Amino acid sequence: MRVAVLNQCEYPQRWEVLTERVRSTLMAVGHEVYVFCPRLGASAGRDAADWIVPMLRPGRHVGVFSKVRSAALPFNPFWVLWLRQQLRAYRIDVLIVRDLRLSLPGLLAGRHLGIPVILYLVENYAGMVRAYGKQRMGHWILRQPEVVQALEFRCARRADRVWVVAEENAARLAQAGVSPERIRVIHNVPDSHVPLPHVTLGQPTPSAPLLLVFVGQVSRMRCLDRVLEGLARLDDKQRATVKLLVVGDGEELPHLRRLAGTLGLTNQVEFFGWQPVSEIAKTLAGQRCVGIVPHHVNELTDMTVPNKLFDYMAMGLPVLVTSARPLRRIVEAEQCGWAVLDTASDMARGLRVILETPLEQLRAMGRRGLKAVTDRYSWASYEKLMCLDVTQLGSRKRRKHRSRRAAASLG
Repeated sequence: MRVAVLNQCEYPQRWEVLTERVRSTLMAVGHEVYVFCPRLGASAGRDAADWIVPMLRPGRHVGVFSKVRSAALPFNPFWVLWLRQQLRAYRIDVLIVRDLRLSLPGLLAGRHLGIPVILYLVENYAGMVRAYGKQRMGHWILRQPEVVQALEFRCARRADRVWVVAEENAARLAQAGVSPERIRVIHNVPDSHVPLPHVTLGQPTPSAPLLLVFVGQVSRMRCLDRVLEGLARLDDKQRATVKLLVVGDGEELPHLRRLAGTLGLTNQVEFFGWQPVSEIAKTLAGQRCVGIVPHHVNELTDMTVPNKLFDYMAMGLPVLVTSARPLRRIVEAEQCGWAVLDTASDMARGLRVILETPLEQLRAMGRRGLKAVTDRYSWASYEKLMCLDVTQLGSRKRRKHRSRRAAASLG
């Protein structure tokens, strides 16, 4: 089958792992996969031209019209026209659309050509616009929750399949009228063919601190300010035995640096910037450490699961999460960590509990998390679902095409 993955942002990007995971999974079983996107990312390799198809070709001048034409907006007719051209040119059998912005253009182009469309919806998008609010003038037009929700539900009801990353979001879409038979829960877990390094927990010296590790994009929704405020609420003796490692970058990083200084935590926090997972594992090896997933709890985070939760579990780390519904459900069911409220006081309470937890119990939590990712949340099981959907839908499209050709020849 020839499959296209439509990405609403430039591609590739360092934080965008799901599109690449889908592409590599489908290619491994023999499908030919292309990524359609607005423009090439800065990290694109030399072979990118073979499989990445950007609307804005590299090397060309990007004027005002080009920016308008390539804007990833649901009611942008240029995307429908461009997609119809590319879907024909690459003889695509199945189109997978990542996220909501280009779902409507993808559905319109796919329907025009008789190509089945899979929507990979990783968020509650109405909840997202409510959570992030309106920071710019254009947001007063684009970030209207009622409009976003109507668009999301309408597109999901018309898609051939809908993939989501949390059971809670699957239930929400089913309540909105999407056929449950067409919804698949495909968690954003590590690729089992590329295992993450395992971290063996230890206590190198009696005075070695507990390491709290955050890896990922540093944004306002990540709730790291509450982690810092929780650290500040510990007494001096407790605070001296904890260190927060922030591995990543983002728009919230300057604020967090200032907050750490204001709270007197400069010795308890270290900001690393982006690092390969192999380097992170070296830093943590033999240490007493816990992976943290701090999210503000709202209707956005109650419907999604970040990949970092499963990454920590796959590395054998116990985890501390805030009590968003999917996070709490998974951590409590697997007994691999703790769930706390997204407040400074509850974060401090959780840190005190962790500090009192013996090393052997931390190791046992890490083992249970690793077993859960290996058994229940294995990417291998999701590969089968994805490949089955793509094969079934692509075969159906090809059968219809052959039937039309046969009818035309008889006519």
